[in-house]
Amino acid sequence: MRRESQLVDEFMAHQVGRTFSRWAINLPTERTRLLTDIYDEADHTLYEAKAIAGRSDLRMAVGQLYDYRRHVHVDDLRCSVLLPERPTADLRDLLRDAGLGLAFRERTSFVFEPPTTADRGERLHQ
Repeated sequence: MRRESQLVDEFMAHQVGRTFSRWAINLPTERTRLLTDIYDEADHTLYEAKAIAGRSDLRMAVGQLYDYRRHVHVDDLRCSVLLPERPTADLRDLLRDAGLGLAFRERTSFVFEPPTTADRGERLHQ
């Protein structure tokens, strides 16, 4: 959690002039509350941060974002994964096929790969 928190803080510090918040999602049938990591209010992007750019962490992030977006009612909501480094090509393909974007640290800044929706269905069914 500490490494994720540091990544989130660093990411927000690099986005000068942006307003960030997070969602606390109360589930009516459960006593659980889901807390999202970062929501960029300007471009309606919900980020799930992970401290490691490995397969199990990315798969967890995909599941979390899918769960969150069912409960976050924002027009044009976009979802992206925030990582400390660029993941492998196969994991980038996983995010692309899931319709999720990616932000990762590269040296002293962050690289953004926005979510894609075009041709997603075709790629999934080939």
